[in-house]
Amino acid sequence: MGERFELDYDRLLYEVTSTYFEGQAEKNPQAQRGNSRDHRPDCQQVNIALVVSRCGMPLGYEIFAGHRKDATTLEEMVEHIEGLYGRANRIWVMDRGMAGEDNVKFLREGGRRGGFPSVPERPAAGQGAGHRRALREADRGRSSEIQASGQKKKPKPVTIATRVGRLLERNRRAAALFEVQVEADASGFARLRWSKREAWRQWARLSEDCYLLRSRVTDWSAEDLWRAYIPWTEAEAAFRIPKSDLTIRPLWHQTEDRVQAPILVCLLADLLR
Repeated sequence: MGERFELDYDRLLYEVTSTYFEGQAEKNPQAQRGNSRDHRPDCQQVNIALVVSRCGMPLGYEIFAGHRKDATTLEEMVEHIEGLYGRANRIWVMDRGMAGEDNVKFLREGGRRGGFPSVPERPAAGQGAGHRRALREADRGRSSEIQASGQKKKPKPVTIATRVGRLLERNRRAAALFEVQVEADASGFARLRWSKREAWRQWARLSEDCYLLRSRVTDWSAEDLWRAYIPWTEAEAAFRIPKSDLTIRPLWHQTEDRVQAPILVCLLADLLR
């Protein structure tokens, strides 16, 4: 395939996603609850690890149990790909969540090189900064709204705490900029207190529209590293087609072999595409 499509294997992109089940899948040992990218933590799932070339061509995949941490799949997947295409001084690009010390040591000892992007895509100049500022203002407005609601309706602390928790969960980046506390007043009703974390706000202003790429490649310029990082979006695009157009989720099969079959068909269809 490499000769027919003029593929190169010097830079491989690695990503892990999940797909969930309808049903209990009790006869499938890989069906486990874990970190759900589909926002269905109530469902059993499996993890799908995919390696693509820099142009987005799928080169190999593995199915892991749904409770496996992404970082624990790296060594197994790298050795699998090297078994297919041989070991070379290639560069592995993956999410920073896999950049634990054990994995970095594994890549280093094998003579491999790694890059760990911290953001999925570089926005136009100023776009990221404006978005983060809008999030901060929106969250501050919602906090004030919740506080005003609490003063009017006198809800219990658990009610306000639940609303605040949902708000912070939806906007994690902006949430780090505020200190929020829910207390009970003398009557047992909720009292919401929030303040700005000035240290975090200063860091946010300094880091807005800045991006960090971690790499063991020391003989490249910053521009070379950035150009090597850009194809990372191809790995994510390779997942979007099977999970949307090919409806790889949810899975309705229950046994292990029947679950693996439609995943294989979807990834083959993506390869043909």
